[in-house]
Amino acid sequence: GRGRAQGSSRSSGAHFLDIVPMPRFFRAFSVHLALSVQLCTTVNGIRLLPQEASWPADYWDGDLNFVRGLVEGGSEEGAESSNAGALDVLVYPLRKLVFCRIRKVASRNFNELFAKLNYNVSWSLGSGSKRVHAETFGLDPVDLTREKGWKWAVFLRNPLLRYLSAWGSKCFAKEEKGMHCVPHLLSSTGSVSDFEQHVLASHMHPERLLEGGDNHWELQQDYCLGLNNATGYDFVGHLHGDVNSQVHAMLRMVDAPETHVDAVFPKRSVIGHSTSLDPDLYYRNKTIRKFVRDIYMKDYDLPGL
Repeated sequence: GRGRAQGSSRSSGAHFLDIVPMPRFFRAFSVHLALSVQLCTTVNGIRLLPQEASWPADYWDGDLNFVRGLVEGGSEEGAESSNAGALDVLVYPLRKLVFCRIRKVASRNFNELFAKLNYNVSWSLGSGSKRVHAETFGLDPVDLTREKGWKWAVFLRNPLLRYLSAWGSKCFAKEEKGMHCVPHLLSSTGSVSDFEQHVLASHMHPERLLEGGDNHWELQQDYCLGLNNATGYDFVGHLHGDVNSQVHAMLRMVDAPETHVDAVFPKRSVIGHSTSLDPDLYYRNKTIRKFVRDIYMKDYDLPGL
């Protein structure tokens, strides 16, 4: 079923705020401060918040294999990421397939797949081979409708994992010199404490994260002219479980060649490209999980999330 944020139990500090009158600004600040103190005590091992029920055995399986893309240590999008808004709609015109590419959802792998479909070359070989988006073919995404025979597809990702992946590559690994770390709290150690402080800062000003112009952190709902809960999409896949079979099914939907799928999305794993960040460790704190869910609440209305 679709995940929803669960409210954490109210602390004694929250009860105190209920009975002591104070201006709205100071009340809001005090609530956040109380939560921050609660988190810090967890970080220092003084107090642990209740854990949620254990994840299903395969909850993270297959979802961490596409974090770093096809080139270990490389950036996810390279020089094109600053112009990402115009590049999120990929097409395979021969079979009228439109794909909404979402950053931190195996986007580099899908770049590779569509480069091979359109040009039979690797996406990493040069700028010419990277031109797989609608504008390259003189197409306006607004005109790519079902009435004209086009089919739309998208892959989605668990918002918690997508956030952790973005933090790991942009703030810890510092891809592209850390310019895409938003908010700009770089981590030299990749510690859980650094991650939690990043979540705190993001939760305090979510609008800066979601509307700051860096789409590695944007809502999945806001991609490709707005997903609108994936209404009108002919295929919705998930970066979870058997991704290989899902990609095969997407291409089979439009009778596109499936020759390159097994190379770009291996059946069981992408050897050497799995993240070293354990989500069970980084999301061990119930409040941290709730904060990230709160930020990306709208994404949980997407099918399967």
